[in-house]
Amino acid sequence: KNALQERDAAQKKAVQARISGQKNRRERNHKLFLAAGLMIDAGLVDTKTGELNFDHEKLLTALKRVRYDLETSA
Repeated sequence: KNALQERDAAQKKAVQARISGQKNRRERNHKLFLAAGLMIDAGLVDTKTGELNFDHEKLLTALKRVRYDLETSA
């Protein structure tokens, strides 16, 4: 009986961990979609194709400059 209880407890714990992982992934995905929305609002991404509107390297360089400016401004 004790072994069955331990097995059931382990299965319940595994299910809870799986549900928690799914919730965390959903929250992360939602945040990524919001970030993509910012890029769309800024005109950096084509909404129909999902393609960047600018060269990848050029855009990445500009975004790094923006990040630096935000980090160093008081």
